[in-house]
Amino acid sequence: MAYYVCSNPEAVLNDASGMNMYGLVCPEGAIPGDQLDFPADPDWPKCVVHPKCDNLPQPSAESKLYKSTPEDFVRVGEFVHYTCIDKADFYETDQVIKSLSD
Repeated sequence: MAYYVCSNPEAVLNDASGMNMYGLVCPEGAIPGDQLDFPADPDWPKCVVHPKCDNLPQPSAESKLYKSTPEDFVRVGEFVHYTCIDKADFYETDQVIKSLSD
């Protein structure tokens, strides 16, 4: 297998893999040690850099929330997760869950 890596470490392939490395597989039936030619024009994926938001808002102390997203940024389509500080003091009953789903 031959590996190719995006030159920009922030880039990922546009093939929905989330990876920044692409591999070409040797043809089936190849014998180890044989010199093989890879396809002359493989269907190369493109390396793309998705915009990211890196100025995430911090909740106020009055909100009793904290930012639980581990990174200091999110990419397009991702969400910043905030969690209640007093989460252990609250619970949901089956009735609350049912009413929220109605």
